[in-house]
Amino acid sequence: MTMKTLIIALTLLLLAATNVHTQTEDKIVEVKSDEKEEYLSSEFGLVLGTPAIINLNYAKHFGDYLVKISGLYLGNYQGGQLDLGYKFALNRRTYHAVTIGGGLARFPQETNTYGYPSPTKKWNYASISYLMNTKGFLMSVGVSVGEGDFSNPQLLFQIGYSSQMWK
Repeated sequence: MTMKTLIIALTLLLLAATNVHTQTEDKIVEVKSDEKEEYLSSEFGLVLGTPAIINLNYAKHFGDYLVKISGLYLGNYQGGQLDLGYKFALNRRTYHAVTIGGGLARFPQETNTYGYPSPTKKWNYASISYLMNTKGFLMSVGVSVGEGDFSNPQLLFQIGYSSQMWK
């Protein structure tokens, strides 16, 4: 193939592509969709933090509101937390919420004397938290007050992955 033939072929290809492009620009296409808008239905994942160090996390969403349960039983480390929340911002796959809730946590004490099982520290609490989930990355930070072997207030923190299920 000579250079002259290559230039002619490229010129014809460019003209054909330009012609197709200008023809599609003039068409106005109206698309009607019967599809409903997607909404966040629930989420499930694994997070690190309060109440049980490693927690399973499940949240059910009801429009702007959510109910979130997290916790796990890991022998000496155990805990559970229930939160009721209000989503004040939702943009694409990210939401921000404020939650109120309560929970309990049980941890072994740091000192173990002479081979005996260490006594357990306990904490029953009420909390308020900020919650953010962006494309599955979940972070929650808050404060709690309650009764047990810890002083008031206590910082609450969760970070991990919680897969969003959209309908």
